[in-house]
Parts: sequence; C-alpha cells; structure tokens
Amino acid sequence: MSPRWLSAANNLTGPPRSYSRVATLEGIKAEQLVNPQGVALRVYSQSAPGYLRGRAYESYRNRRWHLRSGRRNKWQSPGELRVAQISTRPTDGSLPTDKGQRLFQVAEPTGKSWSSFEVRNDPARGEVYFTPLDTEFIAAHGEYLSVDEHDVVRTGIDRAKPYRAFVPDRRRATKLTPELRQRLLRTPPEMADVLRSEASLICSAAVGSREKITAVATYFQQHYEYSIDDLRIPPHQEPLVYFLTQHPAAHCEFFASATALLLRTVGVPTRYVTGYVVSELESEYGDYWVARNRNAHAWVEAFDEQLGAWVIVESTPGMRLDLTDRSNLGRENEAALQTDRNLDVASLQRQRARTAWRVALLLCVLLSALVFMYIGLNVGRRRRHMTNDNGVDDHRAWRKRRAVLDHALRRHGIQRETHETLHQFAGRLRQLTTHDTWAEACASWYEEYANVIYAASSTSDPPIHLPHLPSDYRHVMT
Repeated sequence: MSPRWLSAANNLTGPPRSYSRVATLEGIKAEQLVNPQGVALRVYSQSAPGYLRGRAYESYRNRRWHLRSGRRNKWQSPGELRVAQISTRPTDGSLPTDKGQRLFQVAEPTGKSWSSFEVRNDPARGEVYFTPLDTEFIAAHGEYLSVDEHDVVRTGIDRAKPYRAFVPDRRRATKLTPELRQRLLRTPPEMADVLRSEASLICSAAVGSREKITAVATYFQQHYEYSIDDLRIPPHQEPLVYFLTQHPAAHCEFFASATALLLRTVGVPTRYVTGYVVSELESEYGDYWVARNRNAHAWVEAFDEQLGAWVIVESTPGMRLDLTDRSNLGRENEAALQTDRNLDVASLQRQRARTAWRVALLLCVLLSALVFMYIGLNVGRRRRHMTNDNGVDDHRAWRKRRAVLDHALRRHGIQRETHETLHQFAGRLRQLTTHDTWAEACASWYEEYANVIYAASSTSDPPIHLPHLPSDYRHVMT
C-alpha cells in the first residue's frame, strides 16, 4: 500500500454502515445525508467505474426489499450461495493479481479481454463488496469467495484489503432458469391493480423487453422530479402506491422500486440493486476514482430478452443511461454518468440547508428557554434578596430583637395579651408610667416593629439597641 493511499485512507469519514439482507425505502437516502462528502470507497481503473453493485434484491413485501423471495431469508441458506472456483492465472497477463491474492471465477468467461477495477472499501461498513455488473473474475485475499445467484459477492474475502474485479469488454450473455425467472417476476398481490393500471398506460405502445424498459425509464425521467426531502405518505398507505398514483417528488429508492415492479408486471424480470455510482476522479493526484456517501444509489437491473443479458435501468430523474447496445461496458458506464448527479448535490444542499434551519430554530428555542430561565432565576434571587432585606421572610432580625424585648418585659411582669395588637400593647406601655422614658421607648419600638412587619414603613434594619429597662422595676399585674 503506497504512502499516498495511507494518507488518503486516514481521511475515510463515512458511517459504519453495512448493506443488509433487507433494504428499506429510506436506507440509501439516510446514507446520503450522513456526511455527504464522506468517502465510502476508492477505485483504481482506466475508466469511470460507474455503477458498483453491493446488493441485489428479489422480493418486495411489507415496504421492504428482501434478498430472496418467499418467507425464508437466511444469510446463507442452502442453494442461495455458491463458492466461486479458484482460477489459474492466464499466461498473457490479462488478469493480473497482487501478491497473496487468489483469482476467483464468479461467472463463465465470455471473452479474452477484461477491464480491471481495483476497489478499496472502508472495512467499517461491514461485509459488503462492490463490483460492476457482469464481473467474471475477482482477485482478492481470502481462502474462498461465495456469490449469490445474481453474482453479488457475499462472503469469504478479506474486506480490509483491496480486491480487483475483471469485467469483459463485451457484454456478457446469460440465461435465466425458469425458477429464477419466476421469482424475478413476482409482485405484491395487494399492489396488482395499481401496477397493472400504470404499466398498461406506460407500456401501451411498447413491444419487447427493450422498448418496455425504455418506456418505463423515460416515463419517470420526464414526468417526475427528484427530491431527497422527506416524502409525506398518509398513514397506512403503501408508499409505492402513493408514489405511483400521486406523483410526488422522491429519491432514487422510490424510482428504482417502482420501475422494478412495473417491468415485472409487463413480463420483464428485474432485480432491485443498491450500491454506489462512481464517477468522481480524485482531484489532487487523478489516479483513482472516489465514491462518497452522497453517491449511494438504488437502480434496477432488467433482463433484456433481445440481448440475452442483464442491463442497467436508470429511471431516477437527472440520471441518464443510454440503453442502446454497446460493445464496451466501460464506455457505457462512463457515458451514463456525465451529470455526476448534479441534481443530487443540489437536493442534498437544499436538505442540508433545511436541516441547518431546523437546527438553528431548535437552538433559538433552547437559547430562549435558557434566557427565560436565567431571567427567572435572577428575578427570584432579587425577590429573595429583597425579602432578605425588608420582606416577610427576613424579618428574622426584627423578630429576634422582639423576642429579646418580650423576654425582658416578661421578667418585669409586663406581657402582651393574646387579644392585643402591637399598637394596643404599645399604648398600654405608655400608660404604665408618665415619667419613665423606657416605657415610651419600648412603645415606640413596638410601633416601629409593627410598621415594618406590615409594610407601613420602609425601614428595614431594626435599631441596634433595644430600650433599656430599669432593673428595679416590677410591674404588678392587676
């Protein structure tokens, strides 16, 4: 591994996400929105890699795509996977391998020349490998390599090390078994009426699989709009039925899913495929291609009866794929990707701007709440401070002084009656003697105390000294 690659590898910022056995209608969109610029994989090749498939799904049910038709959907059920045989390396050097790699044959060779695509995954994304359609050989580190019926690599090779896919320069012809064809024509029974109605309108003038494929792809390209925004689907309504009948703007998973089911309705076998569209040439060195999170994509592979081969069907608006027969598959992929998903970038920017606005709004709400909380706490402190100064709760100093004065008066036989107000008690004190100033001082003190306690006075601090009572005075209670 070169120092240049090591330096670049340290910048892998994609999420640790793996392609699972079940694909929802939101999984690809979620990956696009999590760090859109994060690097998912790098490819070393002479031409743009184009569509790199990671999973191929057969069955749509319960709003999800499943790897296999029927209820059984085990990761490695008998008959689902097959082990690719180890191939001997051609002496002409047309299938080069690195030290320690084995050359696995995943399909029957159809030619004598191949294009090479060396892929370097982010291992944190799980056991998923990305290869072009029609890959015939794979050079990889590992004891074995297993593929499914759709030639998708599933297990066996070391995902932490680079692997190389070899694609024939001519399109690879193949045949479908009756059992596989039947599985790839199944549609959900509950959607049958809507699918038949839409398919009959779209493909009314189409004859043969090629024209049907073109008709469906063109229909979505011309009559729909792309958007990565959330699709507001009424509760309890099948998302694809809503998509086909209400024509909302949507993202690639809806276009690919609807395309696959419509083509099946008119007799064209299809599979729903997820992976990456790789068309960005690394800008600094220009010696490899980059797939970012925003390049995650869903598309359809349909079986063209006229060609006897699988073809890529691109129905997402803004993505262009010429379905005319080409001999060079690499050029087909390269020509299909000239737009580099500009509309995806624009939609992602809108979505990110909308998300940023929502985050900003949330931050404003939180900030406002914090401000109001701060104001409330300060008002509370001020009120408590005011209370501490001259409020009811902090008349403790006055009450302490009163308790002392009450005790002193009781020692001299003078006590406030339970029915007396403070002012009445003060008046009685004045009547005790007409000559002693201590009685007048005590009466004035109690009046001031009453005024403070009942907010009739602004005085907050009690007098430092209490009235002095003569030690020899003893009031006789009558």
